[in-house]
Amino acid sequence: MAILGCTSLLDLDAQQCSTTADCRARGSSFQSHVCVSGSCVPPSTNDLDGGTGDAGGQVASGCVSTEQCVRDNLDEPYACLTPGQPCVPLKSEVCPLVFGDFANDDTVRVGALLDVPASAPLSQMSALNVQLAVDEINGSVGGLPGGTLGAIHPLVVVVCRNGPAEFQAGAAHLIEELKVPALIAHLASADIKTLFVDYALPHEVFVINPGFADNSLTSLSTQGLFWHVIGDMRDVAPAYGPLMTRTEDFLRPDPTDTRPIRVAMIVSKRYAEESIADRLTSVLRFNGKDVVENGENFYSLKVPALVDEPNGDYATATADLLAFEPDVVVAITREELVYKILPLLEDSWPSGSEKGRPFYLLPTALSGNLDLLAYLSQNTATTSEDKRKRISGVAPASAEDMTLYNEFLIRFRTAYPHFQNPGGFENFYDATYLLAYAMYAARSVPSIIGPDIARGMERIIDGGLMVDIGPTALADGFTALAAGGNIRLNGTMGPSDFDPSVGARKGNGSVYCVSREDQGLSFAYDVLRYDDTHQTLEGDFVCVPGF
Repeated sequence: MAILGCTSLLDLDAQQCSTTADCRARGSSFQSHVCVSGSCVPPSTNDLDGGTGDAGGQVASGCVSTEQCVRDNLDEPYACLTPGQPCVPLKSEVCPLVFGDFANDDTVRVGALLDVPASAPLSQMSALNVQLAVDEINGSVGGLPGGTLGAIHPLVVVVCRNGPAEFQAGAAHLIEELKVPALIAHLASADIKTLFVDYALPHEVFVINPGFADNSLTSLSTQGLFWHVIGDMRDVAPAYGPLMTRTEDFLRPDPTDTRPIRVAMIVSKRYAEESIADRLTSVLRFNGKDVVENGENFYSLKVPALVDEPNGDYATATADLLAFEPDVVVAITREELVYKILPLLEDSWPSGSEKGRPFYLLPTALSGNLDLLAYLSQNTATTSEDKRKRISGVAPASAEDMTLYNEFLIRFRTAYPHFQNPGGFENFYDATYLLAYAMYAARSVPSIIGPDIARGMERIIDGGLMVDIGPTALADGFTALAAGGNIRLNGTMGPSDFDPSVGARKGNGSVYCVSREDQGLSFAYDVLRYDDTHQTLEGDFVCVPGF
């Protein structure tokens, strides 16, 4: 009933056909037309995203409908993008997943570039969160109302791998072959810049990045086609200042102890990490001094990003850290810390050292890393409990009202009972909903393209009516948009507080840590929130008493 309320507000034309034969019966000018969702259209004309006609008629050669293409290809995901032309496979070597009702002729297709391991394609939280959102959108309201006759368009997402050696092939498949109007793209900063500049922008494809922005991305001229679910990663840097102060006080509880602490900062050789490291040098203070004044008590080193150099030299960096003997390690890295540095540093720590092993301040990039939890769970050179208590990190602050996030967690755990720790990946879920709403907010257009979605995005981030992301409020949100109003989406990460001039969310930092529960270790988020007004951290560090 809610869907009828939405679609009744759209402009509707009288139905022209049920089959292609009905079109031909209309006269000589319709002999080459095909029936697409109740309208007679030329073979090259697409519906909302290039959907095609029914299987009831025939064209001279090639495909007639997507349903027929799927049936003729053993129920594999194929599409009839242009009647009379060959069926097109949705999957490719680098695009192994398709979410949604791909056999439906009224489908609206978009693409995604995500972490999709070859050995287990559907094993990463990012892809599972996108799939959950797609299933909810299609399951609750059937898809996106709009297009010809206000028909319901099931949402389909074709997922490609985002690896440095694969994303360009995936982009070419999605944009040049499938003609998708939009992408959900999670790549390293340099790679997503290449994706947007070389592929998306020339084809006017809308791109939503579930991850961080940085100034190399927000400085681009994007025509409103490039948006970021998380703001500039440098926005979280101020939280490191008071976190360092707390760490220093924790490591040196005796106020009469005047021994200086030593701090090492490890930085991955990638633009995003180097940017936040530059910001941190003006934020960090310890021993009552800034990093320059600390002289030999501060040590900074760069390491290869594992994704760029799988066989890079990490032993030298680890040896340098062992020689420096830091009290605190500030890691502005990615997975290379988990796989290449942390285990070796911990296992090689000098047994005769007067110092204990270091305390680690970790980045956002590791705030949901399950392999890190697995390592911390092991009793190696030191106990699991000892390692856990020496971990904390900084990430974007979540919503202050956690109601929607908690509801999302329950739905995720119900849908994927073998994956119980989706925290840290809700940005992918929100990104999918933001894209779906923006597409619907573009209103009824003959064939949706990126600029339409960009205009739709403006209608869902700053309106007077707050609408919650999730399956329950979809019909209400669509109804408000169909009536011509603007809305403001409220997601698992909080309200849509975006700066439309750069397409990025306005961010703030908070602290996470690793807690131990009956089921094992898990990340605890937002245990301390950064107060920008007072430049302090507020909250309770539940993972370690006395921190």
